[in-house]
Amino acid sequence: MPLGRIILNNKLADEVTFMPIGVGATTVNDWLPNGRAYPKLQKAMSVIKSKQIKFDYIFWHQGSSDIGTPSSIYQKRFNSFASQVIKLGDLRSSKWIIARHSKCFGQVDEKLWKAQTDIARMDDHIRFFIGPDTNSLGDEYRFDTCHLNQQGQEKMATLWLESLKNAKKNENAFRKETMLNIFSKINF
Repeated sequence: MPLGRIILNNKLADEVTFMPIGVGATTVNDWLPNGRAYPKLQKAMSVIKSKQIKFDYIFWHQGSSDIGTPSSIYQKRFNSFASQVIKLGDLRSSKWIIARHSKCFGQVDEKLWKAQTDIARMDDHIRFFIGPDTNSLGDEYRFDTCHLNQQGQEKMATLWLESLKNAKKNENAFRKETMLNIFSKINF
């Protein structure tokens, strides 16, 4: 997997484990109870929980099937989905990196892109972080003007790496700021 290789090459981890559970052409609603992707999510989370697997980061790359979904509905559904993942997989300490993906077959949904960006910023870098902007990848990176070809996957791996580096930097800055705030309240 290109991303795992470059994470290791950049010494951001000693080992990398991916659990890809993607289902093509899904809306975020499909990942909620009664959705067509939910059984796969439940099974994956069951494995994670039973084997006590912990993930430092969850990479979320979805959106083109939600083109036209109102921002508030997308955000509400995503928050419900994230709650399901956290609960089912016991992944409270995992961080999320949210890709922005709202371009497909010649359509670009700026409101969906903004909703995904807002989700990534909603908690000031505690749990959610901004991921790659796949809208920035032109058709030369796609085999059907929507989905990524091999060159697009390699480019996306680089974008995920940069997002991971930024998330780690922002997470560390938040920790330092929190510690400074705590120590500033202590009378020595």
